[in-house]
Amino acid sequence: MIPFEAWQQHEPRMNLPIFGNALNEVDFTVQDDRKLNLRRIVAPAYHFARGRSPWRAVLSNYKHMLAPRPFTFKACFVNRQGEMMCHEELPGTYRAGDFFYLNVNDWLRSHNVPIQDGSLILVSSHGRADRWQSSPGNVTLRVTDSGYAAGYRTGFFARPLNAGHKHVGFTGLNPRIEVNTRWVSGLLLINHSSELGYDKTVRPTVRLHVNPEKFLETTFGDIAPHAASERSILELFPNAEEFLASAGGIGYSVSMLTGASLASVHVLRYRSGQLASLEHSRPAHTNIINYL
Repeated sequence: MIPFEAWQQHEPRMNLPIFGNALNEVDFTVQDDRKLNLRRIVAPAYHFARGRSPWRAVLSNYKHMLAPRPFTFKACFVNRQGEMMCHEELPGTYRAGDFFYLNVNDWLRSHNVPIQDGSLILVSSHGRADRWQSSPGNVTLRVTDSGYAAGYRTGFFARPLNAGHKHVGFTGLNPRIEVNTRWVSGLLLINHSSELGYDKTVRPTVRLHVNPEKFLETTFGDIAPHAASERSILELFPNAEEFLASAGGIGYSVSMLTGASLASVHVLRYRSGQLASLEHSRPAHTNIINYL
């Protein structure tokens, strides 16, 4: 379970996979949020009228528009079993245009935590209770070793996520799965939540398709709360190479879960196991239709 001082509901956060056999670096430039428009001026009063924000939060938001506070950041590391290994508020404050950088490996060493597969939960705050307009921007995760470099970009979010109420579910699409003599695709799923006390272990279902009518289906395995889990296509489907042969070793996968939401990353590795690329997956159309 995550310590209750790790973050507050209004603070934007993200959950990034960390790889134990590589250098993991996180960086971004803080975006300028001082541009005023009618929507931004009206939003605090609107949320107060709708019962979403107390009056103190409304005053705080208008004060921030006139004199923005700098961002501060906190970091939490969770292993693949969902255990919190370390967390702290990072030094320094950041304003629009400032560059943020964190060498995750060095940070773990400073806390006497072995470099290992896990998740970095990065939390930002600049004292605002308005959860909708408080993101510092998009972050780049870069994973490197002597023979490769991989990474992807994703954004901070402050919306409630897996927050205890019934959730429609998750459907994630990976449009290009490869299994051949050089590459093997894999799926990395993250069981994240905005709730510190989130304690739901999930077991998604995965389908490997050649076409909409021809597919294999299996369970992904358990994913602990706030944790990530990676499985290769050959782990999930031992006969995947034979199954995809008629399509040149290429197919697509659909990951499904009822009652909770996940984050999904498509992992491509060499046959040796060395990482080749990371791609942040997107929700499939069926997930969007369910929400609508």
